[in-house]
Amino acid sequence: MAVMYFNKEAVDWYNLFSIFTLSSFIIFGGIFYTNYLLVLPRFFAKRKFGYIPLCWIAGILIFTMLRYLIEEVLYVKIFNARNYSEGTPAAYYLYDNFIFMLNQLVISTIFWAANHLIKNEKEKQVLLQEKFSAETAFLKSQVNPHFLFNTLNNIYSLVYQKSEQALPAILKLSELMRYNMKDSQTDQIELEKEINYIKSYIHLQTLRIKNAQVNLTLSTDLDSIKIAPLLLIPFVENSFKHGVVDDPEKPFQINLSTENQLIKFSINNFIRQGNKDESSGVGLKNVERRLQLIYPGKHRLTITHTNMQYICELEINTH
Repeated sequence: MAVMYFNKEAVDWYNLFSIFTLSSFIIFGGIFYTNYLLVLPRFFAKRKFGYIPLCWIAGILIFTMLRYLIEEVLYVKIFNARNYSEGTPAAYYLYDNFIFMLNQLVISTIFWAANHLIKNEKEKQVLLQEKFSAETAFLKSQVNPHFLFNTLNNIYSLVYQKSEQALPAILKLSELMRYNMKDSQTDQIELEKEINYIKSYIHLQTLRIKNAQVNLTLSTDLDSIKIAPLLLIPFVENSFKHGVVDDPEKPFQINLSTENQLIKFSINNFIRQGNKDESSGVGLKNVERRLQLIYPGKHRLTITHTNMQYICELEINTH
């Protein structure tokens, strides 16, 4: 530690603690925040690394001169006190201040780098969340038109046939659209509501299809589980659109069970022979992407598709 002198006699540091604390605060704080607020944001963040050591050398020289003016000139005139003994060699004075100020530069760089990394990580997370929200919202918005298009086709068929089931079908459609427009706008919804939606959809389809053979088996703990809305219905839609649903010997099987926070959903149906709709699979690709976004690493989807049969098995860990 440098020895201070008062009237050419060495004095204890603590006798003049306040004035040297003030000058140290000004000098060391000045070089710390100059590096933290000006040099690093201007050059390091912009990858102009060559300018940083030049700025550090210039900063050390400037603040060394400022410290000298304060402690070795101003304090001598006002308090007749100095931080370094009279006659201290300039080389030693420069070396001693270089060490002290380099410490401040290193510390401020560490603080700035840590804060910069944290800030960048937060911005990255915000961007990822915004991308996630935008993509899931877009995918969800595609579900409704896809569902509406298919259902309106079904109702058109009933009206064309002058079926008495046309009006009940329109009423059921209004209930389903109410769910689409209101309840499904949240990120998570009670599994019970999603199941009721599937039941209503099945009921709507059975108005159109005579002797529909649909077996829906439920074994769930409905009170404690939530799920992203409109994830299961595309699989049911796809089977109604392309599967055999009116053959007693080939019933359309839908199973849904839960165990703790694990949802197990499966569909098994025979495929209707004939011309295949060109739009087949659009809704399934949509829901596969939503599963990847909402439940990354927490879901398992297995689809077995042959010329005769379609089997889908989905597991979602909602915990």
